Amino acid sequence: AAAVNLGIFPDSNAPALAYAAPAPAVPSMASSSDTNRISSINAMLPVKDQASIAPRQTSQTNWQPPRTVQVAYSRPPVQASAHSTIAVFQPKIWLQLGSGGDTSELASRFQRMKARSPDLFEGIKPYVAQSGDGSRLVIGPFRGASDAELFAEDLESVGVSPMKWTNSQADRIAPLTAE
Repeated sequence: AAAVNLGIFPDSNAPALAYAAPAPAVPSMASSSDTNRISSINAMLPVKDQASIAPRQTSQTNWQPPRTVQVAYSRPPVQASAHSTIAVFQPKIWLQLGSGGDTSELASRFQRMKARSPDLFEGIKPYVAQSGDGSRLVIGPFRGASDAELFAEDLESVGVSPMKWTNSQADRIAPLTAE
């Protein structure tokens, strides 16, 4: 309906213009056989008034050039590309408290640290970061390097020597189930 009435075509990305112009009059060159054929068709039609279907005569003097008509146009919605939905990797800052291959040993190490300073470790959750070179016991992530350094100083005051660590995209970090 938009294509017919407004000149907007659904497959087109460019606006289209519709023209409103009367059809140019063409002089009738119909032969008498054409007229007889049309009149025989008109006779078959169930119309009460045959005068209403008589051919209209138009004169060449009424012809006007087509006028350009503005059409309302809106751009089609842009489809979201697959690239815009891919999450961008953001490395995070962590503090490494230990490393090793056995996650149960890392869990017991964290429990010993927490038992020595329960106030300092209140609300701190341990994580295991697994990468190609082994497993790490980490805490965090921290909002920035200065926050990590402040907490590292607090840990050093109770005898824990943490190391600042930033994860890579290949690292898999999961909460440590401390028993």
